Amino acid sequence: NVLRNHRLPQDVLVLGSGRFPDGLVVTPSVKAAAVCHLQRFHAARVYAFGDSPLDLPMLKVADRPVVVVGDENTRSKTMDSALLDAIDNDGLRALQVLLPDTVMPRLDATKLPIMRLSDLKFVTREASGLRRRPRLGVVNRPTAQLLMTPTRDWEVAGPSLRHAHVKIGWFLAVQHLTGLLGVEPTTMRHVHGHMVKRLSAS
Repeated sequence: NVLRNHRLPQDVLVLGSGRFPDGLVVTPSVKAAAVCHLQRFHAARVYAFGDSPLDLPMLKVADRPVVVVGDENTRSKTMDSALLDAIDNDGLRALQVLLPDTVMPRLDATKLPIMRLSDLKFVTREASGLRRRPRLGVVNRPTAQLLMTPTRDWEVAGPSLRHAHVKIGWFLAVQHLTGLLGVEPTTMRHVHGHMVKRLSAS
């Protein structure tokens, strides 16, 4: 309802509290880990919205932390002191949004600047002109499964594990990067002396 009421982009993915689809309970540490996972493995810019001390671990690691300030009679009574500690001692730099905008803000506008939800600038692929990345169907191929097997074997470690990852990288590069980036033809001398075509990555 909030996204619809403020006319925010419909392709903004929202993760809420409660449980993930696989049944995992979303604790404060899980919230923070989820944010870090999205940032590290999906190169996502994460906006985190929280209204209680339980949300602070998530807010601290988010790209844009936003404190949601609700009605004074129902909002967390311990959030002000926890926020102040996070700002002064942990370097938290957050904004606060008042819902509704008639409620009293938390702390002061210097430590926790006030913003409207509609002020957030979500950068989508369409808005930025970026094309969607093509999906590469690799995982279910027998060759990929064979190459991935050593990385799943608990007995494989150290140099052997690194070598297995190198082989996977080589496979992905040969199979897919050449198709995405293209190859550049040149010439080279064959071992028998005549000139032949040489292909190199663009």
